Amino acid sequence: MSWNEFGVWEIFWPNNANGSPPIPHGSQVKEPIISTYANFRDDVLPHIKRLGYNAVQIMAIQEHSYYARFEYHVTNFFTPSSCFGTPDDLKSLIDRAHQLGLLVLMDIVHSHASNNVLDGLNMFDGTNAHYFHSGSKGHHWMWDSCLFNYGSWEVQRFLLSNARWWLEEYKFDRFRFDVVTSMMYTHHGLQIHMETPSGIKDSILAWIKFSVQAPGEIPYNGIYYDLPEEEKFVYKHPQPKGPKSPKSMNHMLEWVAWYHVTNFFAPSSRFGTLDDLKSLIDRTS
Repeated sequence: MSWNEFGVWEIFWPNNANGSPPIPHGSQVKEPIISTYANFRDDVLPHIKRLGYNAVQIMAIQEHSYYARFEYHVTNFFTPSSCFGTPDDLKSLIDRAHQLGLLVLMDIVHSHASNNVLDGLNMFDGTNAHYFHSGSKGHHWMWDSCLFNYGSWEVQRFLLSNARWWLEEYKFDRFRFDVVTSMMYTHHGLQIHMETPSGIKDSILAWIKFSVQAPGEIPYNGIYYDLPEEEKFVYKHPQPKGPKSPKSMNHMLEWVAWYHVTNFFAPSSRFGTLDDLKSLIDRTS
């Protein structure tokens, strides 16, 4: 076994005594199968716990018809992917993670949806503008997917109820929202320098205004605002060991946490309470 200059481990397996290869030609070394919720629960979660982590982010949860897109072309926003098992299998996975003291974050896709008609939301009412913008405004040119109209009251209710449903039905603890840049900008952050961002979507303003009211729709039940839990689980990665370990690693991770939002509906508890923030804003006005 050797480690090459590119950081890749290479393993050389000598021939057998009679000169034949140790692995017969044409043999199947690895079976091409898709892992399951149960596999992850039984084999991966204990390993994550042993490594010292206290949170895990899971992607590809929402149902998607094209496996190679690993979740990002969602066809059913209220169904866990059947590729990996049953809904009860997913619930068992999350329950096991909680038993191990692991916080479970869901990688949720509210930025776009599959353009499939038969098994998706596209053309749900006979048009392409029931949930999405019509015409080219509702089409992502790179991903070939449909773009939500966040200015629509029905779309706002749909997405917020979807977020609440995953919290209540499956007991996820937090969300990681996928490609927020694409949600905010008509150029989706593609082929443009973001030093001077422009092209913000008009509908996203309505979404932001509505999301401020979201805590009234999604109550503070220890999921969205829980001071001890938030402090406990925000980016406490294991400290690297060895003589080359950076002494400023913990400080660096704290800075990174500013940009890796874990809760879009709660102000950071590092600086005080909800009322403290409200008081600050009232004072400035």
